[in-house]
Amino acid sequence: MAPRGFKPKKRKAAEVQDAAGDDGAEAAARAVSRAVSEKPAPAFKVPEAAEVLEIAQTRNLYKSNLFRLQLEELLHEIAPPKSNTTLEGFLRGIQGVLEGLKARTIPEDFAAEFPNLVFHQRHPFPFDFKAPKRIDIVGGYLLGTCVRSDVQVDVALEMPAEAFQSKDYLNFRYSDKRAAYAGEVYKQLQALRASSPTDGPLAGATLSLGALQGDSYRPCVYLSPAASGKAGAAVPPWTVR
Repeated sequence: MAPRGFKPKKRKAAEVQDAAGDDGAEAAARAVSRAVSEKPAPAFKVPEAAEVLEIAQTRNLYKSNLFRLQLEELLHEIAPPKSNTTLEGFLRGIQGVLEGLKARTIPEDFAAEFPNLVFHQRHPFPFDFKAPKRIDIVGGYLLGTCVRSDVQVDVALEMPAEAFQSKDYLNFRYSDKRAAYAGEVYKQLQALRASSPTDGPLAGATLSLGALQGDSYRPCVYLSPAASGKAGAAVPPWTVR
């Protein structure tokens, strides 16, 4: 009870309305916050793009989700391991060596320059040898389909455009230049291996020339690595061609 003689101070109508408005706003904010926090998680959500693609593949290709799961599990069980760090490191080292091949002019007497190769013409045309324009791994190793124990890795070298002329399609000039290019790659790799017999990616490696698919006019270079320095270590069962 208020003491006698005390008269409560009258509040203005605007103050009463503001106080009521503030209390109502705070109550509304608390109610919204409580409703948001108590809102249950949705039972379904919009699928992502990868999920939509997987659903479409299952419907159009496999016709059954169970069949797809069975195939994926089967492939997981029978797929051989793909990682071969020794081979990958060797390929990276060889790429640097091939990119650093020295440029020189090969004389027109290919037969005298490369006596181990076969040419259609003895004097086709001189051309300027340069490092490959591109170095690409091709064949089964790139696709992951090698099933043999002795793996052969195919490496394709793209000859630069400066090595050709407009009439090289005549008289087997292109074929002879291609063979001479492979012979020059083989010769420079031999020189690099001899200059550093104990260091570098070519240390202890075996180099040889062979015919691609039995065609003596299409020579290719075979490069086999040496065994590791550990006692009793076997030679890695793969060859770079």
